[in-house]
Amino acid sequence: MFWGLFFVTVGILLVVQTVLKIDLPIARILFGLVVIYIGVKMVLGSFGINLNGFRVDQIATSNEAVFTEVEFSAKKDATTLNKEFSTVFGNSKLDLTGLTADDYKHGFEVSTVFGKTEIKTPADLPLVVETNAVLGSVKVRGEKTGSMGNGVFKTPGFEADKPHVRIEANSVFGEIEIN
Repeated sequence: MFWGLFFVTVGILLVVQTVLKIDLPIARILFGLVVIYIGVKMVLGSFGINLNGFRVDQIATSNEAVFTEVEFSAKKDATTLNKEFSTVFGNSKLDLTGLTADDYKHGFEVSTVFGKTEIKTPADLPLVVETNAVLGSVKVRGEKTGSMGNGVFKTPGFEADKPHVRIEANSVFGEIEIN
């Protein structure tokens, strides 16, 4: 129904602009309508994905969360380690405390878009966090590292040749909190 009304509105705006010689910012009006539509769908909880007639409102895998709340585990099984985690329009928690020193050597990538991710790290190990933020925030052990641009944050006591946790944190209109 939305797309039908959308195209009727486009037609009406074009006719008004042509016939009545009124200069209207059509592109801005249409963009505003699309943003309003997405917002209403999200507020009403009916924003989902249709795949071949099957409606998917939430997606949750071992390392992805879309429109849902998930607790991730870095270990898939005894031999497999998840290194990348994504959260889109949802909330997630990631616990990195129960891993071995070999597991930390690989580093982890965490991406959050329009959501929040909380990461629990071992308190006794220093952190190196590479931040990439676009109107989002990344907090490392209580310190905000920025809301726009790239950066590298190292906790006190970091030495490159000693065990540490390396995280690449990507936040787009979202929040990543590392404790």
